[in-house]
Formats: sequence, C-alpha cells, structure tokens
Amino acid sequence: IDRNPARGKRRRLKGEQRSRPWVEPEQLLALLDAADACSRPVFATLAGTGMRPGEAIALRWRDVNLATSTITIRESKTTAGVREVDVPAGTAEALRELRARARDARPEDPVFVNRSGRLQTKRNLQQRLKSAIKRANRELVRAGIEPLSDEVTPYAFRRTYSSLRAARWVHADGVMHPGDD
Repeated sequence: IDRNPARGKRRRLKGEQRSRPWVEPEQLLALLDAADACSRPVFATLAGTGMRPGEAIALRWRDVNLATSTITIRESKTTAGVREVDVPAGTAEALRELRARARDARPEDPVFVNRSGRLQTKRNLQQRLKSAIKRANRELVRAGIEPLSDEVTPYAFRRTYSSLRAARWVHADGVMHPGDD
C-alpha cells in the first residue's frame, strides 16, 4: 500500500466532550471574597486578564506596570503567548495592595508568592482555590446563587475571562463592536 489507511483525523472516533467548568460573573465576587490574602490577587489576575496559571506564576514585578494598568507576559507556553495584556481596574487595585504588602519587592522578584514567601506553584494554587470554593459556596447558597463546581481549576479562569469579555461584547481582539458602551 502506498499510503497509511489509518492516517487522518477522520479515522478517529469522536469521544464524548466533557464539560469544562468556569466561574460565572455572579460567582466571581463571592470567590474572591472567600480567597485568602495570598490567593485573592492571583485569582483576580487570572480572571481579569485571561492568563494561564503558569504565566501568572512566572510574573515578576518588572512585568507589572500599575501606572498603565498593563502586564507583559514574557514566559508563555507558546511564542504567540508572549504579549501585553490590559488589567481591569479591580485587578489593578488587587495588585496595588499586593505590591504595598511586598514593600521590598525588587523588579526581578516574583509577583505571586505563597505564605512562606516562596514562588507560588500550580499545586498550591489548586489547593487554595478548593478552599476558597468551599467558603464561597456557603455564601452563594445563602444568596440563592448556584454554587461553584468542585471541578473548577485555576485554568478555568481563562474561560471566566472569556465569559466576562463576551458579556461586555468585547472580543478577544480587544475591539468593541458597534452599539457597545
């Protein structure tokens, strides 16, 4: 045979598409309120910028420009991921508070550290998120809002970011469409 008959994507069986959870806008504030002081800024940054968790963990203070409310992502999964992102006002405020608490932070110091002052890890973020979800769900149930899924991960904030942008009719290219405010 001159070709491989099993080659090509049409030969594969389609698997069941599993649901990918995200944080709804009405759940986000409860989650941020439930997060501890170490985790709140990183969760706000993930939700407000759409960054990957690994990109956020790799941030250094030299990458954060609070004057222009932008973050430069230098370390990314792909070369296309190296970019500058706008930071919403609420996220910028969380970063300002974090910067004030980190008094002696040098430009090369990591932005997000754990409680002992060492570089934050994805595993630690996941554990902190699970704790925050438990606390937030108690408040969400009291308020009559659907609780957060236990399957929400730090990566789910990328979908939250997209949802927030879509709710404002701003597409990923940053362009507002006619009739938008």
